[in-house]
Amino acid sequence: MALSSSPTSVDEEIRHVGATAESRDGSGPIDMADFVNALPPILRRQKEFAKTSLKARSMQCELRGTADDPVSEMFGRIDLGLGEWEKYALFDSSKNYTRNLIATDDETFTLLLLCWNPGKGSPIHDHPGDGCWVRVCQGKIQETRYVINDETDRLDVTSDKVFEGERVCGDVLSDLVEENIEYLIKVYHVCANTTWPYHTIVRSQDDAPTFINNSMGYHKVGNPSDSRPAVTLHLYCPPIRKCKIWLDPGRASCPSNAYMCNYSEHGVKNTRAMFEVHVI
Repeated sequence: MALSSSPTSVDEEIRHVGATAESRDGSGPIDMADFVNALPPILRRQKEFAKTSLKARSMQCELRGTADDPVSEMFGRIDLGLGEWEKYALFDSSKNYTRNLIATDDETFTLLLLCWNPGKGSPIHDHPGDGCWVRVCQGKIQETRYVINDETDRLDVTSDKVFEGERVCGDVLSDLVEENIEYLIKVYHVCANTTWPYHTIVRSQDDAPTFINNSMGYHKVGNPSDSRPAVTLHLYCPPIRKCKIWLDPGRASCPSNAYMCNYSEHGVKNTRAMFEVHVI
């Protein structure tokens, strides 16, 4: 199909890309498998469309991460009931957090589940590629955003928000807890035959996924609770192999390189370290 570069048809074609998602009737929740199957064709069509003109590329960039972005819309519809993600939720008390691979095609996307220990977080980091979408599956997550101040060589804070899921009572202690029982007994102070007190359904402050890319600045993410773990779902498009991290916000011109490695893949733990860091 030939694509026009006129503003009207460009705008219509971007929305058409979203309308062609293989995701049932285009509304309501979808499961993780539906999302993983529908996402790559959408991303490939968007990539081809962006190549048609500078105007198309500009509009695609402006659309990314907004409510009109088909990727954001579909990511926000994933059913985050416990059964959708619990088999990927592997904790390790010796780490700040774990990166657990759910799915990737090694070309257009990576979908990860991050499990955060109480009071722990990531360093400040960037997002090569088109950006990162985040939803909270369980607990509270704090996101602090930064931009570089060239005059002071500092990373200045632009926002600091806490996102929390909605608590729903009645879930029984699941395989997630049983597999991590010694650690979870320690942090929850519960006994092995206790009923799981709650699970969370994602509802961020604006009822939508959060999104960030390098044009918006950088961020760090962490669990502000000193007693309860947290779990988040992350989408990266395309997959990120490495990123820049800042260990000192007072030295913006001196980042380090972090090379990504998953704690587990498809629910199976591997032995590689979470990060391998090389100072620039």
